[in-house]
Amino acid sequence: MAEPTSRLADDDVEAPSRRPELIAAGVALALEALAVDVTAELERSGIENIVLKGPSVIRWLYPTNTDRYSVDVDLLVAPADLERAEATLAVRGFEPLEPRRDDKHARSWMRPGEPLPVDLHRSLVGVGVDDETAWNVLSGLTDRLEVPGGAFSVLQPHGRALHLALHAAQETPDKQQALRDLGRGLEALELDAWRQTRDLAARLDALPALGAGLRLLPEGKAVARELRLPTSVTPEIALRATGAPDLSLGVNRLLEMNGVATRARYAATRAFPSPAAMRAWSPLARRGRLGLAAAYAWRVPWLATRVVPALRAVRAARGVSKGHSVDA
Repeated sequence: MAEPTSRLADDDVEAPSRRPELIAAGVALALEALAVDVTAELERSGIENIVLKGPSVIRWLYPTNTDRYSVDVDLLVAPADLERAEATLAVRGFEPLEPRRDDKHARSWMRPGEPLPVDLHRSLVGVGVDDETAWNVLSGLTDRLEVPGGAFSVLQPHGRALHLALHAAQETPDKQQALRDLGRGLEALELDAWRQTRDLAARLDALPALGAGLRLLPEGKAVARELRLPTSVTPEIALRATGAPDLSLGVNRLLEMNGVATRARYAATRAFPSPAAMRAWSPLARRGRLGLAAAYAWRVPWLATRVVPALRAVRAARGVSKGHSVDA
């Protein structure tokens, strides 16, 4: 009797071609389930939140579930609710992956043994207004996204478009995906919607970052010209666009501060953070008191090796910000 080799061969040929889509679909569903779980828990605690990127971008720009998936859940909360939101995550078994730093816009949390983290945002990179103002503006521009198992708040299309451009303007590990998302957003939205995006960026003091992101793509350059976006950028945007080395964002912020005492306090908290922050920064610091002391001692030479590259990066970024960093 002949063996059914042809069917086995067909299955073997088709399986690899289906694998990326199956992986993407599986991760997307897991991501949505995590988003539903975490946002519902925050809402039960009276904490408003907005899901950024992830499910909102995938369902908007990739409705057929191709190979697009995200690897974390990004949540924006009001700055006044940040500590309560972190406490809620901690109660649910999440642990911070890094110390809290004032120059960071988000902090990653993850449950041990689970692959998908939650990034808790207090603002967006590229936004110039303070965190409270940013929240007050963005929280008034949301829709509810229905997904299997529940629903959560997402930004309206022009808010999502702004975030696409702001994210593309950064040098991140997912840079190519960020550019791909921005390209899809440019295809999906008419110029009138981008005018809304420009108005939103103006309210958030994010016009330079919007322009920097759009000009990374040919079609985005055309939109930036139509919107008459500025061609210069801030030092922070210039640093993030080139992949800021360690300490450079903190050094830049230090130079922007007024007063010797204010600068001294900021430098001291960065050079010698709290024990909790040290334990999150270094595994060595988690080995009891001696380990913590050794980690503090190691931090001094660690900082010393990074100060000069950081100063060079800040100097270059400030030079770029004074000129025209991108083509009009």
